[in-house]
Amino acid sequence: MHSRILITGISGFLGSQIAKELISQGHLLIATKRPNSDLWRCEDYLNKVNWIDLNDATWQSKILEFHPQIFIHTAWSGVSAFQRDDWDVQFSNIDFALKLLQLSKQCKVKKIIGFGSQAEYGNFSEIVDENYQLNPSSAYGAAKIAVSQIIENYCSINEINWYWFRLFSFFGEFESDNWFIPTLIKKIISIQ
Repeated sequence: MHSRILITGISGFLGSQIAKELISQGHLLIATKRPNSDLWRCEDYLNKVNWIDLNDATWQSKILEFHPQIFIHTAWSGVSAFQRDDWDVQFSNIDFALKLLQLSKQCKVKKIIGFGSQAEYGNFSEIVDENYQLNPSSAYGAAKIAVSQIIENYCSINEINWYWFRLFSFFGEFESDNWFIPTLIKKIISIQ
């Protein structure tokens, strides 16, 4: 069965990969984007997504009209090192998540999937699993925890299935050139 899905952060490394897979499975997608979003990662399926510009004053009503059954939240500002401790940027992520939760209730969604980060665990030197104590050492990590706890509580009260995946470092096609592994690859190639 195909679902109607809202995906945020579709122009990013993670969101673009998720969207590509969902489209290949026949799901219908509506995706939020910022006016300055670079959609190069989405070129293969640009015409298969219902796009919503977050600067459009009617973005929320467009989501309601689409009536998604599932929300997949991958959007996050301030991921790069120089913004991880910018509290204003991180607070904007919390605000956006709250708006999505309000919409989820109005849409009567069945499921919300959010993506966290290893930054929620802070600095560690041993093996970490989902039972490891959360101890963020950045505004980014603290904001991720706040959003996960808000989603958990909101969904529990409103009987919405929810999932929060804390991702550790990963690498793949379309990763930003300025991240560690692509930078390392470029450096090795330039030495040859």
